[in-house]
Amino acid sequence: MNFKIKKFIKINPFIIPILCLSILSDYFKEFLTVLLLVTIHEIIHILVAYKFGCKLEKLYITPLGQKAILKNFNKIMPIKKFIVVLSGPLFNLILFLICDSIFYDSFEFFKKANLVIFLFNMFPIYPLDGGRLLQILLEDIVGFIIINKFILNLTKIISLILILFGLIQNILYPFNISLILISMYIRFISISEYTNNTIIFYKDLVTQEKKYCKYNILKIKNIIVGKDYIIKDIIEKTSWGTYLNVSFFYYNKLITFSESEIINYFLNENAYSKLEDIYLKKY
Repeated sequence: MNFKIKKFIKINPFIIPILCLSILSDYFKEFLTVLLLVTIHEIIHILVAYKFGCKLEKLYITPLGQKAILKNFNKIMPIKKFIVVLSGPLFNLILFLICDSIFYDSFEFFKKANLVIFLFNMFPIYPLDGGRLLQILLEDIVGFIIINKFILNLTKIISLILILFGLIQNILYPFNISLILISMYIRFISISEYTNNTIIFYKDLVTQEKKYCKYNILKIKNIIVGKDYIIKDIIEKTSWGTYLNVSFFYYNKLITFSESEIINYFLNENAYSKLEDIYLKKY
């Protein structure tokens, strides 16, 4: 039983200095309150995902809260993924509004904690919910790989800004380095999040697992590009749940390749080849 729990739950070592800092600065009660709220926040994610056919594989405990790894999450429809990700922050917002209306002059920290958790999680960066919401909204428009890179770069910029604010905070409130630690952790973990997302996406793309959702409905996306378009750039425009057909004009003749043909060439030939190269080799 203990082995299964140890295998199921993974604790990030960065949480230890945060815990020690809360004890040394007499904010241990506040730390426990936030820990309780982010735990319930993640449970809401899990329960909503379960309703859509996902299963919990592993639970990571991190300085920014818990992170659930959900099986079959990338196979459900984008609107359902959006609801799953939004459900956590929405819970904190609703809890804040209810408590603020009922307990007007009490439970101030509890109310503020819920509001801060909601606002913080809506930042469009990894590994926060806001980053995943932005990813879900734009992946079908610009392609998963492109939006994944964009969010990583945005995370690096915002985390750097937060580190600068943390330095100012440390000047105003000596020995309070919580914002600096959180910002450094965000910068560190965002690279891991980006890498894992990329690996999972390419794996699903190759096996075409991403093509199967609950109702076996597949959205078709047709694009027309120039004959000099590179295969790698086309792969970056693919996304979960969408099958891409790519067309180009070759001497007034419209040529179309399916996503499967593009992927096969990407795997077996040169990723930096042009569409014209595939046509000439094939015909």
